[in-house]
Amino acid sequence: AMLAYFVDADLTRLERWVKGLGHWGPVIFVFGTAMLCILFVPQGMLSVAGGILFGLGPGLLYVFLSECLSATLSFLIARNFLRMRVNQWMEKHPRLGIFDRAPSDRRMHLMFLMRLAPANFSLLNYVCAVSKVRLVSYLAALVGVLPGNLCTVYVGDVARHVSGRL
Repeated sequence: AMLAYFVDADLTRLERWVKGLGHWGPVIFVFGTAMLCILFVPQGMLSVAGGILFGLGPGLLYVFLSECLSATLSFLIARNFLRMRVNQWMEKHPRLGIFDRAPSDRRMHLMFLMRLAPANFSLLNYVCAVSKVRLVSYLAALVGVLPGNLCTVYVGDVARHVSGRL
């Protein structure tokens, strides 16, 4: 209820704009939130917005697609363009090298478990990219974000219902 109260005026304008985009609204949401996540904007905040704007079912789908796109782009950017910079940063923080120290048959399991944690995954995306993690395993582990996405999109959907935006 408090969320609906504090964001009501801005949300009305955003909802009108997204609805005015028609079928392009979800596409722009997916690509826009993916770009924001690459820049370390917390996914949870964007997931709540997805619930408010689209409801539970479609919001969860769009948020998950956004997360997959963001994770893939972050991985490719870090692996191809930022490897040296991320490696330098990891040298200062050795705990981040966990994926290279883990046995290769346990890396996907580890990534999945880390995706279950309620955290900003931008850093995880970059760390995985410069490790020995394979892209296929990395992408498969993304299903771990679904429980957290369900919770945050649900919060947005509840705020939408409480504020009378059905």
